Amino acid sequence: MTTMFDDIPPIEELIRRHLEETGLTMEQYEEQVRRNLAAQRADNAERQRRFRANQKAKITALEEALTEAWKQIGALRQELEALRAER
Repeated sequence: MTTMFDDIPPIEELIRRHLEETGLTMEQYEEQVRRNLAAQRADNAERQRRFRANQKAKITALEEALTEAWKQIGALRQELEALRAER
């Protein structure tokens, strides 16, 4: 049984064709791949750093809002207790 992928040559053949078209040696190609991977890793690390910093800021803001809400709840409880005491 044939599939739509049968006409796609092996990856080695595709790389060989690419090298012929660009005039690169395998070593140059591999160095290019290494540089690209290093750049991608650095970019991913920076994105993760920014994401974590953003998450930390969100958590801090939520914790502060929660602390303020608990303070308000405490004040309302005291006011309620005072009103009950006046009855």
